[in-house]
Order: sequence, then C-alpha cells, then structure tokens
Amino acid sequence: MPDWDVNYVAILVATIAAMIIGFVWYLPAVAGKAWLAAIGKTEAEMRAAGKPSIYIAAVVVALVQMTVLAAVLGWAGVAGIQDGIIAGLLVWLLVFATVAMNVLFEGRSNSLYWVYGGNSLVTFVIAGAVIGWWRAM
Repeated sequence: MPDWDVNYVAILVATIAAMIIGFVWYLPAVAGKAWLAAIGKTEAEMRAAGKPSIYIAAVVVALVQMTVLAAVLGWAGVAGIQDGIIAGLLVWLLVFATVAMNVLFEGRSNSLYWVYGGNSLVTFVIAGAVIGWWRAM
C-alpha cells in the first residue's frame, strides 16, 4: 500500500471550503429552488428538518471526502494547483457517475443530476486545487 502522505491542514481547509460551497450552492438564488422542486420539498419542510445533527454529519462526510481526495492526490504524486484540479475532476467523475446512477434508479427528476453534479464538481475542483497547492509548498 502506498504511503499515507496527506496534509491535515489542507484537508481542514478543503473541508471548510466544501461546506461553504454547499451552503452557497443550495441558496434559493443558486440551485436551492431547483433542488427543492426536484426532491418535492418546500423551504419550510427543509427548515423544520434542519437538525444540528445533520450539519454535524455533513461536516464529518465532507472531512472523509477531503481526506480520501488528499490520499488519492498523495498516492498519485499530485502537486500543484493545475494537477490538483485535474485530479479533482477525475474524482468528481466517479462521484457524479455514482450519484447519477442512484438518481436514475430512484426515478428522480433529471434536474437533480445537475444540482448534485454541479455542487460536487465545484467542490472537488476547488478542493483538488487547495490540496494540490498545499502539496506543492
């Protein structure tokens, strides 16, 4: 197995970036309205369901994602913003294909592909750039 070569500060920064991206992405003015329509929920329903435990779990999931991304970049020897972006795109393709398959089998709206896919694209590209930059330092 390759060496575990990750920078925990980069992982933390990428996790924070992922949370900020998600917050902005799901604002009504960005993709929030399309997301709510695609899942058949209202803003009021989502506010009522917004328990702190959900946000804690989201941070943990983002931390796991960014740790795995950092490990992949380390194992691939990626260093630098451009290579980080490319690696982020490749990881995104895997994530998007998985999510797309789930959406397909759930019979959900096609717009849900683009809501989820767009969020994960921006997240993994920026996270790849952040982690790649830190690896080049």
